[in-house]
Amino acid sequence: MTDKAELPRLPKSAPHLQLPSLTVSPGQALQFVLMLNLPPNAKLTEEAPSSWFFTAEGNEWLLCDPHRSGTIADIFEQPIIPFQLPTNCLSADALLSINVCLYYCSKDSNACMMKGISFNQPFHIANVNQKSIAPIELTYTF
Repeated sequence: MTDKAELPRLPKSAPHLQLPSLTVSPGQALQFVLMLNLPPNAKLTEEAPSSWFFTAEGNEWLLCDPHRSGTIADIFEQPIIPFQLPTNCLSADALLSINVCLYYCSKDSNACMMKGISFNQPFHIANVNQKSIAPIELTYTF
């Protein structure tokens, strides 16, 4: 699931959460940890794969990593999403969006729905010896 045409579309109602800006260096590796909570008595739908994907509108050069998307089998395991900044950065400031689409159903009925969220991570890119950054927690309750 790497072709842009294959990426799911976030619903228009999906919230966009702004994360604090991070100072990073070219080529740096980051980890995003999905810490998502479903409503009470809800579970992921096995028949419809939940997923995450990166977008970088206006900063597409950020997306050189071949791992631009993936599936989410279990949110209780707090999936880790790796991201590698390119070594050749075209701007000192950039915005990466980590988008999540979850398909879930109520355990008590067959009512199912798709919900989405977009986490917007601004970067300030500087040629500094950056120590490793702790995993970035992406927390949200649906």
